[in-house]
Amino acid sequence: MSRPSISRKIFAGTLVFLGLVAVFVWINHLAGNRSLQAWKAQMAARGEKFSIDEIAPPTLSSVDTNLFRFNAAADQLRSRSIEPGNFKPLEIAGPGEATALWMKEVPDRAPDRTNTWAMVAQQLAAAQKSLDEIHEVLQTPAAASGMNYRSLGPSGNYTAKRSTARWLALATMFELHEGRLPSALTSLRSLIRLSRLHEDDLTLINQMIRVAIADLALDATWAALQAPGWTDEKLAELQHEWERPKWLEEFPPTWEMERAMTLTWFAYSRSNGIASVRPQLSASDELNYLKEMQPTLDATRTAVQHKSWVRLSAELNPPRVHSSSILDKYNGLRFQMSRMVWGNFVRAHEAVMRTETYRGLTVAAISLKRYRRRHGKFPPDLDALSPEFFAAVPVDYMDGRPLRYRLESDGLLHLYSVGLGGVDDGGSPQPVVAWKRYSGLWDGRDAVWPRLASLEVETPVLAPEVLPLVKFEDAPLFDVIRVLAREADLQVQIDPNVLKQSFPAVSLHLENVTAQNVLEAVLANNNLILVKHAKTNLVGITTE
Repeated sequence: MSRPSISRKIFAGTLVFLGLVAVFVWINHLAGNRSLQAWKAQMAARGEKFSIDEIAPPTLSSVDTNLFRFNAAADQLRSRSIEPGNFKPLEIAGPGEATALWMKEVPDRAPDRTNTWAMVAQQLAAAQKSLDEIHEVLQTPAAASGMNYRSLGPSGNYTAKRSTARWLALATMFELHEGRLPSALTSLRSLIRLSRLHEDDLTLINQMIRVAIADLALDATWAALQAPGWTDEKLAELQHEWERPKWLEEFPPTWEMERAMTLTWFAYSRSNGIASVRPQLSASDELNYLKEMQPTLDATRTAVQHKSWVRLSAELNPPRVHSSSILDKYNGLRFQMSRMVWGNFVRAHEAVMRTETYRGLTVAAISLKRYRRRHGKFPPDLDALSPEFFAAVPVDYMDGRPLRYRLESDGLLHLYSVGLGGVDDGGSPQPVVAWKRYSGLWDGRDAVWPRLASLEVETPVLAPEVLPLVKFEDAPLFDVIRVLAREADLQVQIDPNVLKQSFPAVSLHLENVTAQNVLEAVLANNNLILVKHAKTNLVGITTE
């Protein structure tokens, strides 16, 4: 008789527990809904907009009627056998120096040099009709494509835009190589305008594609400015083209639209997706997303005014307290959807601020070139360019202050931004850390407008000393590195992650070798590499 009684008690206890859970969940559901609606009402009173209809720009008059023509021409370009992405308009030669593609005898960086200028000419001639169509479409770039913001799937012709941008950059470089500056300017102008195409399409992926195209166009502009034959009229035209695009200004409405589209996804998921199995929690989940999103929106809006990456990055990365408490684990279950749609978008903001700064450097460099043409020399400072060449000195979007400039003793200009760190190192292009390869101006202590590097291969003034004997017996690796670096006259910086590792002792006996050759061999034997920086004795050591 006791067993049924115990079973009934367990059954009753289970029912009571489930009932309490149901009551708790229902109360949480009601409280979540009330909190969500109250928060939305409070924010709406401050001017926040949460629906697509409120945010979508009235673009009926500016919807791209040439979109079909653009896509058709872009598809034709993509069918060509040559890959324009293999040709880089600007290639870093070392800290603060770069080479222009159009100045090279062979445009291909591959060892077999399969792509020659003759092959490029052949491909561009075959693609001329498509390029002419692109030029015509981009005479007046449409502000909007007429996209459907309620579509839950991907939309947009982003691949076509990227591919077309590469073709226009290659066409620019080829025309410069052939000495046809007016034709090069036509392609360059279309490339810049492509970065403005559909600038009012308020999706993050669209804005990031525009930034990527702008970066390519900025590299092509740097290369073009190294060519002879520029007139003040053509330089002014180029400067005007670069003063028109908007990137940072488009970011606040883009984030607003991203939020509105995400709320549409929340609503859809409540009835069709993962939230349908727990509708009682979705209101709290949605509220969590909105509260997480709001600081990003606020920081982006204020960044339009202060124009400082240093300040913006601090506001995007506030210190947070992480805990493994039961409450945090419970919240992890409650906020599954918001954690799925929310990510770390700091890199997107950084990309925009970098492009804005690069654009400012380009506008300043063009204005300096115009000043020199008119006055026979560079100005003493950037203020001397205003108001003749621009209304105000371009802003350094790294710290919100004007760009830096000085005239060097050799008569060349030194134009720079303080870089991502926001610290003025006097225009130093040297790498922030030696163990990372220097691949662009943002890898330096300051972001320096590159000088044109010589295309001639430099020969060392003195051949490295050949050592008759190099011998180590059970020597610690880092001691060996320091000794060999000193003998090779190298300034070494070691990646901290390497310093944390343990390595076997080094024993070797070599004759008639250079210290650097031995160093590279020792590193290779330990799966380490020597990162060299052109025209400097600074090297870094890191993992392969």
